[in-house]
Amino acid sequence: IPVGPRESLGPPGANPTRRRRRLGAPLLAVLLALVTAGSLQAESSASIEATVQVAALDVHLALSASSARVGDKIRADAKVTNLGSARLATIVIELRVDTTGLGIKGNGNTTVTKLGPGRSATVSWSICALQPGNYVIQARALVAGVAVDSQARLLAVTGVRRKGCT
Repeated sequence: IPVGPRESLGPPGANPTRRRRRLGAPLLAVLLALVTAGSLQAESSASIEATVQVAALDVHLALSASSARVGDKIRADAKVTNLGSARLATIVIELRVDTTGLGIKGNGNTTVTKLGPGRSATVSWSICALQPGNYVIQARALVAGVAVDSQARLLAVTGVRRKGCT
């Protein structure tokens, strides 16, 4: 990765976290870089060795409703698609919700053991509306140490109490 004078990582020991944005790494990439201190010269140039890992996954989350009443059950479906050319193994799919106002029936994590190139898998959860409020719900897929998140969905729960999942 060429590094120009305005994109320098700074001297050895500098905090690279603040500078990662300036390198323009893809959102789904994990960048592991090693700055070789011995290559520093009077012009303050540096050489960089890097490995980039990109998860070739798409995660889409759909809810059966965008609003509910306390006691209602809502279905959440996460569809994970392998966009790459290689088979993926052990994909953990997690439903991320605010558990103070919403309950997830069963386990919030599901594992897909194999997903071939161009193939999709869908997992579902039942969510119970426990308290009134607005809640953000998201699905996350983890594969080989890389996390890919779905777009967030909003669920509005009103306070009209009903018999149901509570």
